[in-house]
Amino acid sequence: MKLPLLDSVDLLVLEAGWAGMAAARRAALEGKRVLLAEARTYPGYEISEWQRPFVTAVGADWDELREWFPEMQEAEQGCEAVFTLDAFKLHAEDLLCQAGVRLLYAVRPVRVNRTPDGFRVLLAGKQGLCAVDAARLLDCSETQITRAAAPFAPSQEFSSGTPGAVTFTVEWENLPLAEGTLALPEELGALENRAVVHRSAFSEKNRLLEFSFLHPCSRGAVEEETLLRKAHRQALEVCRRLRELPAFEGARFGTLSEKPMPCVSCDPLRALRLADSVLSALENGGSFVRVCTGGTVYPPDAGRRETQEEICLAEDPSCGGRYPVVEEEAFPVPRMQEYDVAVCGGGTSGASCGRAAAESGAHTLVLEMNRRLGGAGTVGGVHYYWYGRRRGFTARIDREYTELAEQFRYPKTFYVWGEHDDWNMELKAETLLRGCESAGAHVCFSSFLFGTAKEGNRVSGVFAATAYGPFFFPARVTVDATGDGDAAVASGAQAVYGSRRDRMTMWSCLAQFKQAGLYRGGIFTTSADVGDWEDYTRYLLVNRRRGTQGCYDHGTYLAPRETRHVRGDFTVTTREIVGGCRYPDTVTRCFSNFDTKGKSAADLVYFGYLPPQMEMDIPYRASLPLGLEGMLVTGRAISVTHDASSGLRMQDDLQNHGGAIGLAAAMAAKEGGTRRVDAEALHRELVRRGVLPQEAPAPLTPQHPDYRAAIEGLTGDEAFETIEMDMSQAVTEISPIALICLADREAVVPLLREAYRDAQGARRFLLARLLLWHRDPTGADEILSAVSRALDESDGLPRRAGSVKFCQPYPDHGVMAEMTYLVNELYKLPDPRVLPLLERLTDRIVSSPRDFSDPRTCVFSHIESVAYVAERAGDPAYAPLLTRLLHLPEFSGAERESGFDVDPIEERVLWSKLIVARALARCGGREGYQALLGISRDARRLAAKSAADELTALTGMTTGTLEQAVAALPADLRPQPWTEEIW
Repeated sequence: MKLPLLDSVDLLVLEAGWAGMAAARRAALEGKRVLLAEARTYPGYEISEWQRPFVTAVGADWDELREWFPEMQEAEQGCEAVFTLDAFKLHAEDLLCQAGVRLLYAVRPVRVNRTPDGFRVLLAGKQGLCAVDAARLLDCSETQITRAAAPFAPSQEFSSGTPGAVTFTVEWENLPLAEGTLALPEELGALENRAVVHRSAFSEKNRLLEFSFLHPCSRGAVEEETLLRKAHRQALEVCRRLRELPAFEGARFGTLSEKPMPCVSCDPLRALRLADSVLSALENGGSFVRVCTGGTVYPPDAGRRETQEEICLAEDPSCGGRYPVVEEEAFPVPRMQEYDVAVCGGGTSGASCGRAAAESGAHTLVLEMNRRLGGAGTVGGVHYYWYGRRRGFTARIDREYTELAEQFRYPKTFYVWGEHDDWNMELKAETLLRGCESAGAHVCFSSFLFGTAKEGNRVSGVFAATAYGPFFFPARVTVDATGDGDAAVASGAQAVYGSRRDRMTMWSCLAQFKQAGLYRGGIFTTSADVGDWEDYTRYLLVNRRRGTQGCYDHGTYLAPRETRHVRGDFTVTTREIVGGCRYPDTVTRCFSNFDTKGKSAADLVYFGYLPPQMEMDIPYRASLPLGLEGMLVTGRAISVTHDASSGLRMQDDLQNHGGAIGLAAAMAAKEGGTRRVDAEALHRELVRRGVLPQEAPAPLTPQHPDYRAAIEGLTGDEAFETIEMDMSQAVTEISPIALICLADREAVVPLLREAYRDAQGARRFLLARLLLWHRDPTGADEILSAVSRALDESDGLPRRAGSVKFCQPYPDHGVMAEMTYLVNELYKLPDPRVLPLLERLTDRIVSSPRDFSDPRTCVFSHIESVAYVAERAGDPAYAPLLTRLLHLPEFSGAERESGFDVDPIEERVLWSKLIVARALARCGGREGYQALLGISRDARRLAAKSAADELTALTGMTTGTLEQAVAALPADLRPQPWTEEIW
């Protein structure tokens, strides 16, 4: 296997618990090069995952703990100091980073090999596999992961014994209980029949209740997870019964420990002090030390057959030349029982998919990277619906959730649509889990997919890194429900990250909780490259530092709106969406507004037509990765384009799509192939379950459109956008503007010219715009005059007059200043009057105040419009304008090779610079190449890779480095206009 060598360090520490954090920090302060690899997305699992935001210390312990808990300065000795989970995570990360510790989140070791200089550790994550060389290795993982990953014993082991019990903590809001103890009914099985009541740092009205259960010693991974699930159900039952007590009458159930605490691990001070002994052991001849603070977990693979399959991995192993590539031999991985269907990802689509497949009789596995099912809607913090159709599988989930929530007396909250808009994330996750398990699906939590196996072009199983070691799960059909196309890309599928033009996706989210279990809505700020080892961690570190004011906690799951789109047998584009296409193999009908939260890419949007609220269909073929058999895709990563995906990603619709693909996967397992599924039988079942209507509606675009009638009916008052449309409505016929834009040029241009000759006023102007859309200059005077008037009538940059409903800091929803839509089309005019207009616009941009966050000023789109026209015209005459823009003060130093850009607008500025730089390069400007080269080194990898992609395309580079390619550019650079249409 060819793997990236991510780092060579003096000390590699596995997991950021107390002992791991303390040892890593002290080693770094002593000058050691330290990498701390954590399977979770945050540090200090003893506080964070176990939900224990309180600590008590007396005497000499006080100063020792205060370094990690600054809140203790305000508490009296011997009294409990309380803090928010967010404050703890931020402080711990700051202590580690300031000491020089390198953090790497969401990775887990799957193999440890000896080397002459120490160890080579193979780490698994969403990105696949990477290697880290370490002189010394310290395993501080909760489950002692090296028992499975290392085929040899440690030099020394520190153990605290075997836990006999586990402890949960639950936070309640509006609970008037004094600190102390609360008696619990004996039949609940809590130790000593009591709960301990703690204060909460977030609110005087909040209380944390702590209670324990007996927990027998397990004999392996499966049994341990079964016992943990049983304990979790017991904890939920305690919470349900507590709602019956008078003191809990007005209380609201908040959040439960992600995972319970083994009772041997109660003392952070002991674990911190253990760091001295551990480092001493490492210095005195022990190169590999294991710390067992959580009790013994038996190796899970005893007696299992090992697989011989080759691991198929994703992406370029050098990650664009950033890392050296090392060759590693395949390592033995325990082989599990074969499944009919393996669902990779138990999120919004995956949980529904796994349940539907199991209900159809398929022996089904669901692999989930988090400790809860539900993805964005639970661990991602987005606990409410937006648009979508609440029918079929979604209606059933909602019904089951409501029944469970009523048992907990959880209040219903009106969001937009009604009182069933939102949910308690803990109860929603439990609803999904009960549904999967009742159907017979096997759910495996904390499992990172890192590769697949193939027989020819058929995917035959998946490799997962669990908390107990790596496993291979053979399967007849694999469903990629990761949302990111991880399994499909690992199997060799083609994919587009973001849009066809660049890798700028819709914004992602690390949820900000304004109180226990309640998300602060709409906080989607920037994006991350989930396929990049370092960018994933960078995003977590940066976004945990956003919105900290009044924040109870940040989420544990990076929730993207968009990442990869796996290319399928059919790709749904904006053309199909706007045209209201229907398909013979439709599996889901969606409903949404045009919800592109980020920069659009489709030319139709740059023309000014923003798709309306409408119902949209997804065909089965969009779930079939091109060239692969035995693989299906559900969720965000299906075969759609960037702008088309904006309306196909609502949670309720994704739940239905997951269920539909689950049915298809079960059928494919029986029929022997994903392309052998009986589309008619699948359709009948989807109709029976209420996912699809009995009678399919007609497409919005007629089979034989009457273009003459459509053009004759134009008045000039037709809407290009319907942002203020009532949220419950959907268009039932295609707009004449859309109909004409989607038509072949030959079919409509003669008719448009004919109508234009006698047209007046607004009708004439609309016809001129439609002619220019089809590259006909007949109405050019109208367009050029309108742009000139807009500049004349504005003191600064022309502002957007239309609606900015739902818009956050620009770019967002495709909204631009109205003049910008006109400017964007000027590249289609070979007219000498265009350049002076763009010079005027450039002057205005340079001389005006530039607020990149204002959705009405639209600074980003004004700058982009100059670049949009220039790069498509490819005329060197535009180079001076672009050079002026490239020298805007905010673009100087916009690149950042390290550190945190806490202000998300900084990333918008970087993207704006990239757009100008690539346009300048395409117009033959050498400075554009140099600027792209600088951006290609940026720590924000989506922008960096977009710059690298552009340079690779422009230089034709096939070998060597980007620096070498730019240095070898000829003296006379030829223009290379962008000529591809984007839908």
